[in-house]
Amino acid sequence: MRYRKLLLAAAVAIPGLAIPAQSQTTDTLATDSIPDAPVPAVAPRNTASFTVTSGGGYNRVEGLPVLFGPTLETQFRAARLQISALGIIRSAETFRIDSDNVGHDVRVAALFDPARRTSLQARVYDVVDAVEDWQIPRDESGLAAFFFRSDFRDHYGRHGASLSGTYAASRRATLSASVARERWASREVRDVLTVLRNGKAWRPNPSLDEGVFRLAKAGLVYDNRNDPRRPSTGWFVSTDYEVGSGRIDRFGAASSIARSGLAEPDTRYGRMLVDARRYFRLSPTTQLNGRMLLGGWVHGDELPLQRRLSVSGVGAVPGIDFRELSLGPDVGQCSVAAAPAGDPAQCERAALVQVEYRVALRSRPGTIIGKTIRIRSRAFTVSPSLVVFADAGRGWLLSPRGNDLPATAVIAPPAAAPRDLIYGAWTVPPPGTFRTDVGVGVDLGLFGIYAAKSLSEAGEPMNFFLRARRRF
Repeated sequence: MRYRKLLLAAAVAIPGLAIPAQSQTTDTLATDSIPDAPVPAVAPRNTASFTVTSGGGYNRVEGLPVLFGPTLETQFRAARLQISALGIIRSAETFRIDSDNVGHDVRVAALFDPARRTSLQARVYDVVDAVEDWQIPRDESGLAAFFFRSDFRDHYGRHGASLSGTYAASRRATLSASVARERWASREVRDVLTVLRNGKAWRPNPSLDEGVFRLAKAGLVYDNRNDPRRPSTGWFVSTDYEVGSGRIDRFGAASSIARSGLAEPDTRYGRMLVDARRYFRLSPTTQLNGRMLLGGWVHGDELPLQRRLSVSGVGAVPGIDFRELSLGPDVGQCSVAAAPAGDPAQCERAALVQVEYRVALRSRPGTIIGKTIRIRSRAFTVSPSLVVFADAGRGWLLSPRGNDLPATAVIAPPAAAPRDLIYGAWTVPPPGTFRTDVGVGVDLGLFGIYAAKSLSEAGEPMNFFLRARRRF
């Protein structure tokens, strides 16, 4: 019975897979059904369906989120309407019905103008989201959790409503904006089955800040890559700016150095994250790719734990284990010895630089290189590439911002602050303090096999890991 449940979960966990009911027509729900995202253009016809689909990821607090409910698409004057009213049931605790295991995601989206360049969406939701979604994609993190009991994300509950809009200024540039009111809540690890290592305990899910927050976001995405999944030329730049305000009812567990001595429940902050990637094709068989990510606090009060950052693991510096304390100052999570349960991300700013050199391996007679393989009616060509890469990154905390506090406030400095961990708002840590590694691997197209060795921490053993898609 246990393996039947695992097989069912595996079938639903495949990204984009939907199980139709007898009356179902084409699934019109966006593939990534949890985060806010631009609504894709659709054919101009009326459709109604009952959808059963996965949330796109498996994790230690939900298991597999299964979304089900009616969807409708119709024309209303000049707008194309997409309406979905989905309930959520989570596979944790064997699909037990309780407040932690059920949720909802209701959307009403309108696409305007013939080219569908402008969209507006209203949404009411009770979902589980990731603290950091820039390191490992949701589906790839879900595969690691489902098969190997390794969850490379931390999770929290979002319950509220939002209004968002997108505008495609060109084929390459998209602008977005949203406002939301949400209640944030911590989530605990639950009984979640995996294929392997069921006897191993999950890493605790950190206790995070809880309260009601009002959020305003603006974003810009510029993408002129020749292929979104396997790019060889072009730029990809994503910029997000968020202003948040609210009242923290319960502070999450944090290291003594991660917060100033003044812990005010009322907070207002500004945060920005910039992710820039450049792809160069040097020859028909070689390419050089680079990525730079910089983000964190911009203005206002200290960031809540849900908006903190970290730099560790296969999504950032794979030569160092995920959420492992540094041998010196912990520039990965900005923590100290005896870190809070789950070792949460606590850095207020982070920077990451990644470079890789790719060489396509030539096909040889008698090998599968260059051959077309078909799996479940999907064909792909075995076109492996040798990948040599290097990474450098770190996080840091900021010194208390007295200008943002009342004149009568007394600021207590962080206790026992390690050297090279706290900097001023206008200071960038020196390059010599960054975590660094080098590595090599083979990208087989369907997945990649890699090895990485830390340079900044000589005592760290070599790490071997798999990736279900390109590193960036």
